[in-house]
Amino acid sequence: MKISRLAMVLFVGAMSTPVFAQSAPAVPKSTGTAVGVVDTKVKEEPLSAEQEKMLKNMLKQTLKGFEAASLTSEQEKKGDEIFSKALKEVVLKRGSVKITAEMQKKQAAAIKEARESGKKGKQQSESAFTSAGFNEEQVKVFKETNELLNKAKREFAKSLKEEQIKKLPEQMQKMLSSNK
Repeated sequence: MKISRLAMVLFVGAMSTPVFAQSAPAVPKSTGTAVGVVDTKVKEEPLSAEQEKMLKNMLKQTLKGFEAASLTSEQEKKGDEIFSKALKEVVLKRGSVKITAEMQKKQAAAIKEARESGKKGKQQSESAFTSAGFNEEQVKVFKETNELLNKAKREFAKSLKEEQIKKLPEQMQKMLSSNK
């Protein structure tokens, strides 16, 4: 049986129509990460009530750190925008490794106690994490998220005038001027 050229063209053309293309397996789109590399970005997830509360408290505390700068309403709005986004990521990442608000309070109290007892830098930090009950993964995530928050603070500081920055506590000024 001979197949005419026209029949062959029609058959091949029909095979390439969307009806037949639907049965082909879908190829997932690339996420931009290499094979075997874990994507560290936190997916947009709704926050739990506890996480919302933690986010609000952290936002309040972060903005309180800039209180001495006498922020304008525009600067407060910008700070709220920058810090809300960064802090949501912080809360989600810390929540993913089960860092609780209680652990963070214990860690902060332990840092203060270590500072008062004369410990410095790494000793201070290590003893605080240990006494607060952090495991290695939690310490790593805590430090990463702290740097994420500091980056957001440096970004926000770009909207401040030099006089405002000079009104901030010395430790905050040092952190804002570091280029990490």
